Amino acid sequence: MDAALSKILLEREQLLTRIARQRSDVEVAVAGLAGPVAVIDRAVEFGRFLRAHPLAAGAMVALIVVLSRRTIFGTLTAGLGAWRVLRHVQVMLRRIRILRMARRAHSIFSHIFR
Repeated sequence: MDAALSKILLEREQLLTRIARQRSDVEVAVAGLAGPVAVIDRAVEFGRFLRAHPLAAGAMVALIVVLSRRTIFGTLTAGLGAWRVLRHVQVMLRRIRILRMARRAHSIFSHIFR
C-alpha cells in the first residue's frame, strides 16, 4: 500500500511540475497579445454602441463627411474622441438620473415616516 501511495504522490509531483511549466509557457506565448486583444475589445464595444445608438452612428457619419478635409487618421482620432466624450456624458446622465430618483424616494418616505 505504501509503495502504491508513494507512486501516486510521485506522479502527482511530476504532473504539478509539468503543469507549472506549461502555464509559464502559455504566459510567455500570450504576453504579446494583450495590446491587440485590448484594441479588439474596444472595437467590439464601439460596434455594440453603434448598434444600440443608430442616431449617434448617423451623426458620426455626418461629422466625418463634414470634416472630410482631414486625413483618415485624424478623422478616426476625432471620432474616437467624440465617442469617448459621448460615453462619459451618458454615464454622468445616468448618475444624475439615479440621484434624482434617490432624492424623490427620500422625500416621499421622509413624509411617511415622520
